[in-house]
This record gives sequence, structure tokens and C-alpha cells, in this order.
Amino acid sequence: MTVYSLPDPPAADPEPEYVFRPGDREALESIAAAGKRAGAWLRARAVEQGERPEWCRGQTNPLLDLAETVEQVLASLDPADDGHRAPDGCGWVEGEYGVPEDLLERVDPYGSVGLMGYTGFSGEDNWHGNRLQVEQIATVMVVVGCVRMAVDTLRGDYGRDLPKLAATIDHALGATSSHACA
Repeated sequence: MTVYSLPDPPAADPEPEYVFRPGDREALESIAAAGKRAGAWLRARAVEQGERPEWCRGQTNPLLDLAETVEQVLASLDPADDGHRAPDGCGWVEGEYGVPEDLLERVDPYGSVGLMGYTGFSGEDNWHGNRLQVEQIATVMVVVGCVRMAVDTLRGDYGRDLPKLAATIDHALGATSSHACA
């Protein structure tokens, strides 16, 4: 019996460098700036309630965590992180668009540390006692929704869509601040 050695497989082609289209960088900057404004707004709501309000049962106000998360997610968006070849060269590994999954989970309204906590609802207690007014709750929901959509938008024409999400965040923040929130 004759044994033949197989040649080494060809080296994998290097990943092509990501090419930004006109307006893409500005779109990323606009959503990151909107994230900073949303973070500031969320921190202001947390300050109004106190760092450890009674309804948090001794824990830090979750609005502080949400503010930081919103800023981090929107500042770390990376359209070039759309995926790569598997290390063995067979298959494709989906990218995270610059946002680690554990960070993105913190803005999941259905499974995270909780939009439930931010709005005051809980499966156990029914009401935590959060002092956010209904228009503030709606603003939090708009911000969280826009953050989630921003990551998904990187799969499409984000140069067009991210500025629209940034404007939506700004509109929600402005609409809330224009009302007398006593």
C-alpha cells in the first residue's frame, strides 16, 4: 500500500478591509452623540430619584446602568464587525457589529435587568414604585428601542437610517423635557 501526503490547504484569503460609503462615518457619529444625550437624560432621571431609591431595595438605580449601557452600545457600533470566516476556514461566524452580546442583553426590554424595573412593573410585586411619569417611561422605551434597532440597522443602509434613529431619540428626549414634569 502506498501512502500519499496531501498538500497543505491554501492559505485563507485575508478578510477584505471595510470600506465606508459617503455619510457612513457621520451617521455613526450622530447616533453616538444621541446616545450621549440619552445617557445624560437617563442620569438626570436617576439623580431625581436618588442613587439607591427605596423601590430598588438597596440596589443602585437601574437608570444609571441603562444610561451607561446606552452610551456604550451606541458609541461602539462597528459595521466592519459583520462576521468573519471560522478559524478552520469552514463556515462563517456572525459578527456583533462592535457590541458584545452581554452588553446588548442589558437593553433587551423583554429579558434584561429590565425595562420592567425601569417602568416600575415586576412579575412578583406588580409595582416597584418607580417615580417615572408616563411620558418618561415612554421616552425610556423609545431610547431602548432605538438602541436595539441601531445594531440591526448596520446590516442595511445605516448611513441613511442611523441619523433617523438619532433624530427619534432626540425627539423623544425633547418631547419629554418640553412638558412640565413635576
